[in-house]
Amino acid sequence: MAPDCDILVVDDDEDVLSLIAEALRLKGYRCLQARDAGAALAMLASGQAPRLLLVDLCMPVVDGLGFLSQASQLSSTRDASVLICTGSPQARQPPNGVPVLVKPFDLAELHDRVRALIGEAPRGANP
Repeated sequence: MAPDCDILVVDDDEDVLSLIAEALRLKGYRCLQARDAGAALAMLASGQAPRLLLVDLCMPVVDGLGFLSQASQLSSTRDASVLICTGSPQARQPPNGVPVLVKPFDLAELHDRVRALIGEAPRGANP
C-alpha cells in the first residue's frame, strides 16, 4: 500500500511550515503539515505513514526531539526517514546521526536533502 503522504512537515512557525510544504509540493511530493507535535502525532496515530518526517527542533510544549521519540513508537513511522530543520546553531551535531538542515536554507538545498533521503517525488514531479 502506498503511503498517504510522502512528507510530514512539523514546524510551529506557520510561514516556515507553509513555505517548506509548498516548495516540496511544487516538486511533486505529497505533504501534510502540523504546527505542533500533538497534531503531528494525531496524524500518525490515525494511520498516516509518511516516508519522511521533517521536524523543527524548537517547538512549544513538546520539542522536535520529544516528538521524534514519541513518533518512533508508532508503526506508521517504522520506515520513515527523518530530517531536522531548525534555526538552532547547536543542532549542527544532531543526535544519532539524524541529518540537519539549518535555517535559513536555500530551497534547492531542501529539495536535494529530501531527494537524498527518500528519492524523487512520485507522479511526474517538476524538474
